[in-house]
Amino acid sequence: MLIHDIVEIGAGDTYIYDREKNRDKGKRERLAADRFQPLLHNYETKGKSWNDHRIKRGQVMEKNRAIQAISACLWNYAKRLIDDAVKRGYLEK
Repeated sequence: MLIHDIVEIGAGDTYIYDREKNRDKGKRERLAADRFQPLLHNYETKGKSWNDHRIKRGQVMEKNRAIQAISACLWNYAKRLIDDAVKRGYLEK
């Protein structure tokens, strides 16, 4: 349910009867979910995958920059997670 709502923050909550917006709803939702879900997963696992592969903050920022095109609000949240991950030692600066 959380991922569902996060995706809608990025992709918009499209009214079920809005034919125009429903045409690309799936694409918008997949893009929002595919980008944000791994970021959230890495954060919640204390950077397990990032650390296993020696990933640095700049790499995470670049890979997730697509979120910015979906939603400024979701992008700001993603940047806060990334910065907090660095602060907590989950991700190398």
